[in-house]
Amino acid sequence: MIFIRSILSQVVEGLIKRFSGSGRVGEVLTDGEAFEHYGFTSRPWAGAEGIVLTNGTAIVLIASDDRRYRLAVEEGEVALYDDLGQKVYLTRTGVVVSSPAMVNVTAPIVNIYNATEINLGADSQAAVNQLIDMRLIALYNEHTHPDPQGGSSGEPSPQLSLGNCATNITRAI
Repeated sequence: MIFIRSILSQVVEGLIKRFSGSGRVGEVLTDGEAFEHYGFTSRPWAGAEGIVLTNGTAIVLIASDDRRYRLAVEEGEVALYDDLGQKVYLTRTGVVVSSPAMVNVTAPIVNIYNATEINLGADSQAAVNQLIDMRLIALYNEHTHPDPQGGSSGEPSPQLSLGNCATNITRAI
């Protein structure tokens, strides 16, 4: 079994992830298999480095790195990152999630526990205020009163909407 430092020229996604690259002087590695840890995946750019194990005709990439994009972390810290500057960074002082693009969270419920402060930018605060207004309007529109003759009075008429609210709704948060 031989360990080789390789410069990757291509990584191809598929049921079996394949790679090509250069090895020792004049050596070309083709159709090797790239292994990854369960739950973690990446597709390195051409020019990234890799550690390759060879045994006869078997060529296996066991690790890759690209120092062009690598983050400098402190001892004990961990980060996921890419070439666009997106990262999930577990620092000594907290967790940093950052992206120059959009960050989406898809979940039926999002819980935030023990937060003593939540800071939102002006645009975010305006969006939160609108969501609160919409929820308060929905609660108002859905409410009913008991009818003294039995049943309920039905929903209020006219119904409120953001467009027809003449007064600002007080936010009770």
